[in-house]
Amino acid sequence: MTMNASGGLLSIGSNNPFDQPMIDLGFYTNNFDLIAAREAFKSVITFSNAPAFKNIITGLTGPLANASTEAEINDIIRNTTISSLHPVGTASMSPKDADWGVVDPDLKVKHITGLRIIDASVMPFVPCAHTQVPTYVIAERGADLIRSAWE
Repeated sequence: MTMNASGGLLSIGSNNPFDQPMIDLGFYTNNFDLIAAREAFKSVITFSNAPAFKNIITGLTGPLANASTEAEINDIIRNTTISSLHPVGTASMSPKDADWGVVDPDLKVKHITGLRIIDASVMPFVPCAHTQVPTYVIAERGADLIRSAWE
């Protein structure tokens, strides 16, 4: 799923800077994502059962092979979903006067002088594409902002 409605949480677990952060990926916290995943699964089944594939695809394997109800499919989806390792938004950008978000539109960390964040973490949501190009755009914009601040 490239454009999920659910959101996770990255939080600090202690005052020790060497401790690992607490990460909750938040899969399916919005029911729309579960419905979308289930419907995608059903579409794959319909596609694979087409006459053109009868001699190529012999059937499902694994836990989905025996799933027959929506509840069973939902459980399997919930228990087998993994991240594509392209998280964004852990330091989300927001308007300067907003009470949410970590950085303002100039990529400056709110309430901290002299610190900017210029990476994929400022994206407020996952783009409907690979995160590499938007990250390049953020980096180029950040470089322009820093350059203009020193002129």
